[in-house]
Amino acid sequence: MLREEKPKRPDMVVTPTDLWNALVSVYALSGLTYRKAEQKAKHLAEQGVLAHPISRASFHNFVTRRTPLTRRIMLAVIAVSDVPQDEWIFWESAWRSARMEFVRSAARDGSPAAREYLEQQREHLPKVWGSHGTTDPLSNAARNVASLTRMQI
Repeated sequence: MLREEKPKRPDMVVTPTDLWNALVSVYALSGLTYRKAEQKAKHLAEQGVLAHPISRASFHNFVTRRTPLTRRIMLAVIAVSDVPQDEWIFWESAWRSARMEFVRSAARDGSPAAREYLEQQREHLPKVWGSHGTTDPLSNAARNVASLTRMQI
């Protein structure tokens, strides 16, 4: 990526791959080496901006896809890349979108893990339109995931 390029906007993220690509572009545009990113993350953790510092190995493993993307790494990447804190909410939203796409994909594949996830997250998932009278939040969540899998994205 050229330094003059703009990174992918977080509101355009749909899949986990989109999120990874957007974060790598933000990190690449920062121009930081892994060592500088580690030092900056440590400083930001000392200031209370980040909950935990991230090592240069973690940055390297993120960029080279040797480790799964975690929320902790995402926050470190946007922090060291000088993304303004008032924009972090958009990245959080992108994180949720990518996570839900992962669940939708698993649900399409008939994964028992998707059902387990839905059971664990039932109160956090949005209700399906028209399901106001339903008392079972899991059935609402299941219908919601089912309706989302039918959407053309």
